[in-house]
Amino acid sequence: MHRLPLVIWAPKNSHYHKEQAELLGVEVSHWVHPFVESLADHLAEDLESIAEWMVRYLEGGIEIKGADHMESCMRYYLEQQFEHDIPMNLSH
Repeated sequence: MHRLPLVIWAPKNSHYHKEQAELLGVEVSHWVHPFVESLADHLAEDLESIAEWMVRYLEGGIEIKGADHMESCMRYYLEQQFEHDIPMNLSH
């Protein structure tokens, strides 16, 4: 929200980053938890990736997500996904 860089270390096949996942009965390939994907400025699979990203950030070549990005993600979820998200939408 305050444009502070957020790097999330989530190797493939960890809890928040899976090659294959099943969500609400649908098989999904290359799945990253939506909160992780939406919030992270960089999703890292290893330490080398983090170091490379940090160098690019310090050189000024990377824009950090802010409140406008978060609001856009929330608006998209409410307008496009909430109706289908039965565990979250108690009106079903």
